[in-house]
Amino acid sequence: MKDSKQPQIGQAVARGATAMVGVTLLTKMLASIGQFVIAVFVIEEELGRWVLALSLAEMFALVNKLGIREILVHRHEDIDDWVSSAFWVAAIGGVLTMAIIGVIAPFSPRLFNSVPEFAGLLAVAGVGFATAGFSDVFQAKLTLDFRFGAIAKIAAAEGIVRVVGQIVTSVFGMGAMGLLLVRAITWSSQAVALGIVARPKIKRRPETRLWKQAYSDSSNIFVIRVAEILIRRGDPLLLGLFVTDAALGAYAFAYGLSTQVVMLLAQSLTGALSAGLTKFQHDVVRLRRAFVSVINLMSFLGVPLLVVQAAACDPLLRLLYADKWVGAIAPLQILSLAACFSMAGWNTNAVFTARGLFRRQRIIRVSASVVFLCVMGAAASTGSLVIVAASVLVFRAVYIPIQVALSTDGGMKIVYESALAVLRPFNVAGVCAIVAGLLTNLAEPAILIVAVRAGEYSAQVVEFCRLVMISSITLGLYYIAARVLLAKTYREFVARIRTVMPARIARRVPSWLL
Repeated sequence: MKDSKQPQIGQAVARGATAMVGVTLLTKMLASIGQFVIAVFVIEEELGRWVLALSLAEMFALVNKLGIREILVHRHEDIDDWVSSAFWVAAIGGVLTMAIIGVIAPFSPRLFNSVPEFAGLLAVAGVGFATAGFSDVFQAKLTLDFRFGAIAKIAAAEGIVRVVGQIVTSVFGMGAMGLLLVRAITWSSQAVALGIVARPKIKRRPETRLWKQAYSDSSNIFVIRVAEILIRRGDPLLLGLFVTDAALGAYAFAYGLSTQVVMLLAQSLTGALSAGLTKFQHDVVRLRRAFVSVINLMSFLGVPLLVVQAAACDPLLRLLYADKWVGAIAPLQILSLAACFSMAGWNTNAVFTARGLFRRQRIIRVSASVVFLCVMGAAASTGSLVIVAASVLVFRAVYIPIQVALSTDGGMKIVYESALAVLRPFNVAGVCAIVAGLLTNLAEPAILIVAVRAGEYSAQVVEFCRLVMISSITLGLYYIAARVLLAKTYREFVARIRTVMPARIARRVPSWLL
């Protein structure tokens, strides 16, 4: 009986993952385009204040650190008894979050040498985080009901409205305040929409007896979340102490662009993986094998895209903005390479949650956050965006394979395998990018001849030709080389693609293509 359920669970997770990736694909692409459009109208100082306000608000937000979603997912067998209690925790946590941010907001402009208006930016940024607990409750309920499509559609709607709204406010010159207002409104609306779809049974009494049962896990998760935020937000927070808002804006722009591929491929799978891996929480060997397979497939697809991003961002940014965001080019190149390792480690939370290893996760994250803050503090004190970005790359290259191994009890073998999962496609794509760069340089005389005919747009034509050549040659060579040098992963990737494709489409795809 148990074995017969395994394929059904696997199919449900596969369908859920496919739905979430498919629906969010458009959203993430729109988000990427939105960042480029917003950067046209928002000056560096405003973007720096926006990111600093978000980072500081997330740091001091209480409710998003209680681990509501993880606790509910881990107690999936009694979900109906826990949802109501978790709802009241989310409500109280939201109120406390706004109270804490309200206390620190008046002192924040002086601490970060920013404008007095920064206090208001921080307060607005806190609104979205105050409602995060409700989203966690409702999303956990939908996840355990395997209603991934509903989650993805609501997330997609929120993303589309948020990006469009932020573009509109940027066009009208509202700067950081406009970006934060739209984000606060859409995050709160998302919580309401998830609640309407999930329709959980909420009791009038908070049932504090369940709070006591969850205290141990919640306290562990709280410490874990603080450590995670320090790792995720520590670089802009510490950098903000030493550089101007404009320099911080350049780094924030680079960081935001560097994460788009990871957000698309890895974050979309988080909910489906959490639910699916929970079903195998007592079968560590099978869980480990499945997770390493996910890392290999995501790296096979995502790493070459990140390498192309690093190789082509120079002509891309110069084409779109001339000299406005030149300061973001070098950090973006380095952070794109760092994101290759984030691809492998993004979903380790799903493994820790599935196995209930909150104490181990706490020890790992706290230790890593201490190391990260020390490294970032030293790097940020130099005032160099390149040194900070390079420090992030080194930290992730060391930390993430170790984290994957500790989450799966795989030892040094998994450290080695998870590192190779990134390095294999990275090396292949890197060589392809170098060849593409050399061929582009050889074609420079021809490009200049074409550019001269463009008259006043000659500079844009040069950058456009460089962008197209670097991107297309790199991806084309990677496609050819991967079929030979990464044959095993390529075959597995193709098998997965054909599985999720509609049968009528799969039949029309020629075998030489996939």
